[in-house]
Amino acid sequence: MNPPPRLTVIEASAGTGKTFSLVTRLLRLIFGGTEPERIVALTFSRAAAGEIFNSFIERLSDAAADDAVAAAESDRVAAGRSLAKGDFAAMLRKVIKRQHLSLIGTLDSFLMKIVRMLPLELGLEGEISVLSDFRAPVEQGRLLDEMMALESDDAKLLYRDAFRLAFDGDGSKTFLEEFAGFISEWHQRFRDMPEREAWGVAKRIWGDAAPDGLDVSIADVRALADGLSASPVAAKRGADTFIRAVREFSGTVKDAPKCMKDEPLAAEAVARMHRWRIGRALRRTEGIFRLMYTYEAAYRMKVRQRGLITFDDVPRLIGSLGAGVRAPLEYRMDAKLDHWALDEFQDTSRGQWSALSSLIEESRQSDGGKSVFIVGDRKQAIYEWRGGDVRILGEQVAMAEEKGSLVESRRYLGRISAAVNLIFDTKTIRGAFNMDDAGAESQWECPEHRSFNAESEGFVNVIQAAKSGSQAKQSDFFGPIEDELKAVRPWDRGITSAILVRNNGFGEAILAHLKANGVDKVVFEGDSGVMDSPVLVAFTMLLKLAEHPCDEYAYACIRHSPIAAAMFPDGIPDASGLSASLLADFTRLGMVRKFREVREALKKVPDTWNDFTEARFADLIKCAAEFEDLRDETVRLSDFIEYLAEHRRRDFAEEGMVRIMTMHQSKGLGFDHVIVPFYEFDDLYGGRHSGPLKGNDPDWILDNPSADTDATDPVLDEAERKRRQSQLYASLCLDYVALTRAKKALTVILHPQNAKPPPEPVRFSDLVRLVGLETGGDREWYLKCGRKERPCNAAGGMPPPVRRKRECVAKARPSESYITGLSADCLFMDDYGAGAEYGKEMHAKYEKVSWIAADDAEDAFDRVFVKPEGCIELWRERSYELFVDGAWESGQFDRVVFSGEGMGRKAEIFDFKTNAKRSGESVEDYELRMRETYLPQMSAYRRAVHLLSNIPVERISAHLLLTRTRTVVAV
Repeated sequence: MNPPPRLTVIEASAGTGKTFSLVTRLLRLIFGGTEPERIVALTFSRAAAGEIFNSFIERLSDAAADDAVAAAESDRVAAGRSLAKGDFAAMLRKVIKRQHLSLIGTLDSFLMKIVRMLPLELGLEGEISVLSDFRAPVEQGRLLDEMMALESDDAKLLYRDAFRLAFDGDGSKTFLEEFAGFISEWHQRFRDMPEREAWGVAKRIWGDAAPDGLDVSIADVRALADGLSASPVAAKRGADTFIRAVREFSGTVKDAPKCMKDEPLAAEAVARMHRWRIGRALRRTEGIFRLMYTYEAAYRMKVRQRGLITFDDVPRLIGSLGAGVRAPLEYRMDAKLDHWALDEFQDTSRGQWSALSSLIEESRQSDGGKSVFIVGDRKQAIYEWRGGDVRILGEQVAMAEEKGSLVESRRYLGRISAAVNLIFDTKTIRGAFNMDDAGAESQWECPEHRSFNAESEGFVNVIQAAKSGSQAKQSDFFGPIEDELKAVRPWDRGITSAILVRNNGFGEAILAHLKANGVDKVVFEGDSGVMDSPVLVAFTMLLKLAEHPCDEYAYACIRHSPIAAAMFPDGIPDASGLSASLLADFTRLGMVRKFREVREALKKVPDTWNDFTEARFADLIKCAAEFEDLRDETVRLSDFIEYLAEHRRRDFAEEGMVRIMTMHQSKGLGFDHVIVPFYEFDDLYGGRHSGPLKGNDPDWILDNPSADTDATDPVLDEAERKRRQSQLYASLCLDYVALTRAKKALTVILHPQNAKPPPEPVRFSDLVRLVGLETGGDREWYLKCGRKERPCNAAGGMPPPVRRKRECVAKARPSESYITGLSADCLFMDDYGAGAEYGKEMHAKYEKVSWIAADDAEDAFDRVFVKPEGCIELWRERSYELFVDGAWESGQFDRVVFSGEGMGRKAEIFDFKTNAKRSGESVEDYELRMRETYLPQMSAYRRAVHLLSNIPVERISAHLLLTRTRTVVAV
C-alpha cells in the first residue's frame, strides 16, 4: 500500500461527513499495517471524541457482521485489496484488546498527559489536578485574602495604587466582587501578552505619532465652558445642554449641537473629551497590567505550583519548557507516534498549536511514511472566545500536500440547503458587512451547499416576531414557538425536534412558558442549577445551621419544612441543640450518609417526595460526594451551598421529547425539525460587551475607550474595526451552526423589525430580511412522518427498578492475617523500625527484577528469578480487589509466575519475607515459624489467583522467599 500524503486537509461544511472522513482515514491506516496505538486522533470536545471512537468501533463491527457492509468498507479502506468479514472481526478484536492504549481523545486530555510526564520540570508540586468550577473561585478567594493581608506597607501602597489606576480613581465599595470580575476578564489576556510595554504605552500604539493632549484633565475640559457661554450662538437651541455637559463633564462625551458645529471652541471641547477618554484608557490599562502582574505572580506561587491547574494552563506550561527538556520529550513521543488525525481544527488555539506543532511538523516533514490528516470548517469556528484561531486552519490548507472540500450534506434537504446558500453566500456576506478588506481571521468564505437527496424538498418557515411594547422581549417569541410545536406535534409523529437559543436564560424561559401552556413533551438541555426543588433547599439549611447555631433564618427554614416533622415527630430541638446534633452527624456520617438518612425519613411524610425530587436528590448526592472528595481543612461544610450554586446540570431528553439547547451545544447534532428564535438583545458586533482594542506588529492592548472615541483616531479606529469584524465573524459562525442542524424542516423566528430599517444589517434577523428569505417548501412535511413503533415488553413494560439493600462490608487484608508477636519493650529499643526499613529496601530491590540469566543464579533463591520453560506471564507487585465470602479483600502479590497452556496452566506465588531470626533460633525452626505464620496469607493468595485466573487451586503453589537466610520455603 502506498504511504498516505504527509499532510491532508479537508474543509467540510456542516453535515457533510467530517467524522466519517476521519474514521475512514483511521481504518485505512490500521488495515495498512499501522498499530492502533501509534495513531493519535484528537478533537475539541469529549462528546466529539466519543463520537469518533464509537463510529470507529461501529464500522468495524458492522463490517464484521455483514458481507455486503464488509465489501463496501473494503472498497473504501483496503486500497485495492479485498477484505472479508473475518478481517474486520480480527481487527475489531485487536482494537478492543488495545482500547486502553487508544489515543482517540480531546486535545486538552492529550496535552494533559504531557504535563503529567514532567511535573517537576514545569515547576509543579504535588499531585496535578484540574481545578473545578467550584475550586477555581475558592482558590481565587483565598489568594485575594492573602493579597489583602500584605504585611509590607510598601506592598500595600503599590497594590492600592494599581487598583486606583485600573478603576481610574473610582472608589469601589465592592472591591472583591469587582476585582474577581477583573480577574475573569483580564487574567488570560495578561498571560497571552505579559510584556509590560504592550499595556497602555502610547509609543507602542502610535509610535512617534501619538496624539497630543492625552494628559488632559477633567478640569481642562470644564475650563472651556465659560468661553462657550460667551459664544454668539450660546442662546440657540441645544447650546445650553452642550455647555452644561462641558461644565459638568465627568467622562460622558456629548457631541456639539448643529448650531455650534462651526464653533472652534466647541470642536476643541469635544476633542478634549475624547482625548481625556483615550488618556484614561491608557492609565486604566497600565493599572490593569499592574494588578494582573501582582495577581499572576501570587497565583503562580500559591496555586499553580501546587499542581492545581486549568486546561488553559496546560498548553502554556508545555510552551514554557526549555529546548533541553522539550526536544528529548518530543523525540521519544515522535518515536512512538506515526499518524495524526485532527478534527474540528478550526477551534484550535494558538497556545494548543504551539504545544503540538513541533510533533506534527515532524510527521509532516518525515519521509518515513508518517502523516497528518486535518478536518475542519472555518464557518463553524464558534470558540473564538476560548482562544480558537481560525487562521491556523488556513495556514495548514496553504501547506497541504493533498486538500479537499466536502459540500454535499448528508443531513438536510434541498429547501434548507437553499436557505443556507441564500443567507451565507460569500458575496452577500462580504457586501452586506463591507468585509472585503477583513483579515484572514474574519474573511467569510462559504461554498455552495448541496443536499444528497434531490427528490425530497423539505420546508423552511420564516416568522416575524411581533413586538408587544416599545422594546422586543423574550415573551414575543413564546407564542410562535408554541404554535409551531402544537401544529407539528413532533412527540406524536416520531419527529426529532429542537429549539436552539443563544443563552441558557432564554431557554429556561421558553421551557417555563411551554410547560405552563400544556406542552409537556419538552426538556431543557442547557446548563441549569441543581437546587430547583424547595424540599432540597432545606437540606442546605441543615449545613448552615450545623456550622452557625445562631443562624435564625436557617433554623426557621428547617422548622417550617417537612424535615421537622420527618426527623423530629416529638418536636424540633432549639437551634443550639439542633446545630450541635447536626454537626456531630455530619462529622461522624459525612454529608452523603446524613442526606440519605434525611431522605428516608422524608419519604414517610405524605406528599413530600416524588420522582422529580428523587431525580434532583440524585444530583445533590453526586455533588455531595464530589465535594467531600475535594474538601480539605480550608473548606467548610457550608461552602457546599456555594458549590451547589456553581454546579450545573443538564437534563437529557428521552425519545419523543422536544429538546431546548444552546446553539453551542447543538454543534455536531442533527434534528428533523429545528426552531431558531432569534431574540437578539445584542447586535452581531457584540456592541454591549465590546472587548479591548488590540494591535499587532508590535503587539499592544488597550482598554476600549468607546467606539465613538475610537473613531476620532485612525489607529484606534482600525483596531476597533478589526475587533468588530472578528466579533461579526464569530456571530455568523454561530448562526450558521444553528441553521444547519435541521434535516427536514427549519423554522426561523426573526427579531422584530425597527420602524426605520438600518442601512446595513445590525442583527442576523436584518440579514435574513435583506436576502429575502421566505417561507417555502412542503408545508405538510410532518404529515408524512409516522412514529416508528418500538418493541415493547409483552408483560406490559419494564418492571420497576429495585434498589438492593445496602450492606456494611467487612474489609479483609491477607497480609494482616498473622500476629507479629512484637513485645512492648521492643518499642523503646534503639533499632526499633530498622526491620521495617530493611523490608522496604528488599521489596524495592526485588520488584525491579523481571528475569536474570541462568548463569547468574548462585543458589535456589536466585533460581526463582530465572525464567522457567513455558512461562507465559509474570506479575510483579500486582494489587487486587475481590469480594469473597462477604468480605472485601485487598491484597498485593509480590511475584506470580504463570506457565503452561490450556488445561496444563499453573501458577507459582512467591512472597518476600524479611523477618529477622530470633536469638538462638535454628534455620529449620525459623523456616517452620515462617511457614506457620504466613500459611493463612498464602492460602488467601492461592484462592485469589484461582479466582482471578480460573486456574484450579491444586495447580497453584505458594513459596516464601526468606531474604535473611536466602531460602525458599513451600507453604
